[in-house]
Amino acid sequence: FAANDQMAIGVLAAARATGLKVPQDLSVIGCDDIEASSLVEPPLTTIKQPIEEMGKNAAEIIIKLIHKEKPAHRRILLKTSLIERSSCRAL
Repeated sequence: FAANDQMAIGVLAAARATGLKVPQDLSVIGCDDIEASSLVEPPLTTIKQPIEEMGKNAAEIIIKLIHKEKPAHRRILLKTSLIERSSCRAL
């Protein structure tokens, strides 16, 4: 698992350079579902996050801080989804 798709794409390149086959020898999963993740070979399995909703929540907190309001301590759970492509082998 890589922290983001760009790093995972780097792992795909490094695997190819060292002769490892993805997903036969190494499974790779990224995070973010950037456009390039579907264009690389093999297409990258990734976790899609609700970026707009994350940004909206962050902006609301920042606006409260700017107005000297204390934001409520709360846990925000957002739905993510696994985008299954070809870089991860079934075990």
